[in-house]
Amino acid sequence: MRATTDELVPLARRAVSWLGHPAYPWVVIGLGLAALAAMVTGVELAHHPAPEAGALHGWLGLVVSTGMLMHLFAHRGWLGSTVGALLGKRPAPRGWFQVALLAVAAVALAISGIALVDLGGGTLARGGAWQGLHHLSSKVLLALGIWHVVRHRRWLATKLLASPPG
Repeated sequence: MRATTDELVPLARRAVSWLGHPAYPWVVIGLGLAALAAMVTGVELAHHPAPEAGALHGWLGLVVSTGMLMHLFAHRGWLGSTVGALLGKRPAPRGWFQVALLAVAAVALAISGIALVDLGGGTLARGGAWQGLHHLSSKVLLALGIWHVVRHRRWLATKLLASPPG
């Protein structure tokens, strides 16, 4: 049975309805840690190719990509303002260029990662333009991700102090 848009949109809204929940900042921290783990396994994979590292790296990448999509969906109003600004219909929201660069780097990283996966064994295909793009976009995404966290440090600190885990 195939899901329709009428069924998926309420499901997606429910999935991000927890954004006001006190645990949300901890989810953001968890996604950051998953991204860090994906980077560490990626470095390990680049130096010592192994099917296990490739599979773990791929799954972590999928978790981080899903988390980023949920984060973007959560900020869909801001994204709508950004698109409106790009079309010249309203003023640009603060930080739009940084998020646009983040999105381009994330898409390049995801597409190149998918292109590098050997679906039979889960190992990374070595060499070529896809690997170069994957390495470059991972470095750009790391730098922009750090910039994004620094930019939102006050929100993160306030929320984390207001909602200790447990």
